[in-house]
Amino acid sequence: MYRLLAILGVVLPALAGAQVLTGYEKLTTYQPLSMTDADVCAWISGHFPQVTRAGYTWAVTRRRATPGGQVIRLTQMCAHLPVYQGEAVLHQAPDGRLMSLSRHVHTTPARPLGSFEADTTLLLQRYAELLGCTAAHITRHWLPEPGGLRPVYRLETESPQAVVSWEILVDGTTGQEIARTDLGAYHLAADGDTTGWGRVFRPDPCTRAGVTYGTLFIDSADYHKPVFTTLMDTVLLRGLTYDSLFRLQGPYVVIEDIQSFSNTPATSTDGSFMFLRSEDQFEEVMVYYHIDTFQRYIRQLGFTDLQSTPLRADAHGRADADQSVFVPNAGNPYLLFGDGGVDDAEDADVIIHEYGHALTESAAPNTRVGLERRGLDEGIGDYLAAAYSYDLVSWGWPMVFTWDGHNEFWAGRMAVSAEMYPPATTSIYAYGTLWASTLMQIRQEAGAHETDRIMLQALYTLAPNQTLADAAALLLDADTVLYAGVHTEIIERYMCQRGILGGTACSLVGLTAPEIPGIQVARVSPDEVEIRFSGAASVHATWWTLAGQRMGETRLMPGSNTRLTIPASAGLYLLQLVTPDGLPVTCKVIRWTDM
Repeated sequence: MYRLLAILGVVLPALAGAQVLTGYEKLTTYQPLSMTDADVCAWISGHFPQVTRAGYTWAVTRRRATPGGQVIRLTQMCAHLPVYQGEAVLHQAPDGRLMSLSRHVHTTPARPLGSFEADTTLLLQRYAELLGCTAAHITRHWLPEPGGLRPVYRLETESPQAVVSWEILVDGTTGQEIARTDLGAYHLAADGDTTGWGRVFRPDPCTRAGVTYGTLFIDSADYHKPVFTTLMDTVLLRGLTYDSLFRLQGPYVVIEDIQSFSNTPATSTDGSFMFLRSEDQFEEVMVYYHIDTFQRYIRQLGFTDLQSTPLRADAHGRADADQSVFVPNAGNPYLLFGDGGVDDAEDADVIIHEYGHALTESAAPNTRVGLERRGLDEGIGDYLAAAYSYDLVSWGWPMVFTWDGHNEFWAGRMAVSAEMYPPATTSIYAYGTLWASTLMQIRQEAGAHETDRIMLQALYTLAPNQTLADAAALLLDADTVLYAGVHTEIIERYMCQRGILGGTACSLVGLTAPEIPGIQVARVSPDEVEIRFSGAASVHATWWTLAGQRMGETRLMPGSNTRLTIPASAGLYLLQLVTPDGLPVTCKVIRWTDM
């Protein structure tokens, strides 16, 4: 989602008074890689004695083999039924190390406060009429309350026609609705290997031309001006289905007519999908090409099970709405794109952002719970969109939704921000912009493929109600298992500069040395910098704060090694060196103390 709402969530009053252990926990122990489910449950029961004493048990619900080890998800149980949103995620490295434990578990007494008596058939009929769904997955759960556990039915609606995928909690005894949540993550404003070709924007006309919206062209109600043809690329469409006709149906994405506008998906007799911007089929080719291309890139990075099944997509499924949406749809997900303003599917940023929601749902299903966790999902989508555009054409990459936004229809978003954590605006988009901007800083220094792999690995360990600090710790874990921690200093530096991380991890995390012949600046401890000088004449060195306060000065003699103490307060300091010819050169030293 990029404008209004990512999830129309309902805060459950029952959870407000419940006792919850949540967040990220760093682990340092080793366990055998051959741990059975029973072994895992026994380990976590011992790790959470307060949960065990309250009367709960555990069940392993999923194991995922990833390039960075295995990720094990466990569900908190009582009387053989799951506890609503009671989950733990255990990450074990390839060498057997237990890297981290993300948890959202309850310690309220495991005492049922009622029984399951409501008629599920009547419930399904009621919501089929109310919401127009054709089916619903109904499961039984315990909902923690201060005094015990309330029996609830959880309904997740499924329909190929409905725009919204609902989660509904109903009291198991009375049948009364408790809460309803829209599971959509919104963006607002056969198996053959047959290859065809088509025409697309890579990533959008503004970026391709190197101009902002309105400089050479505007939307003009989808009118195709000749200039647009010059800004399109002819590309190969891989993996198409052929059954007397070529169809935009491949191993990773299938173009369908899911929701109005009603359009017959594009077909071709010879594999050619060469359309103009004004034709509805152009957006279908855009969606197919960019999702297929991005999924193949993900697989090249070693991640072969992130949304590995064909994702259904309707390039015009939100009609004239200036919004697009990812709908989980009870495990049968799909994407819908809107035609309001600039058609959403004409901008690869929108397509990749929405696909980002599909990736996080595939890696960590049903975990988009909590303000910062939902903000993370938006930030991950913005990061993927900005990175994808940057790798195609670097011009204008900080403007996310360069063509679809930053115009008269809506303001778009940015992947560059100077804001600190927590953001001034308490919204999922403010958290998302902060996260995307920080990841892009890391990517530019640590490397594109390296940062993308680290981020994708961390997706598997996302859990409900995680904070940005939790996610930063997951990135560090991912770097450890994938790259032996080579990028730890870079990740910590930018996370500390933003205020996302604090404490001992942020002692001294950044230093930029001046480029002066004969001078080297090096960290020698969290509190000291050593200046090594081999020049022929002396150099004058002065410390300054950003506010202009001089902290100290010294003269560097030829052949000397001089150590300077960094002031013991958080912040950024400047070291100014005046060379023999009188040229001042400044380097930055960033020192963060415990926050």
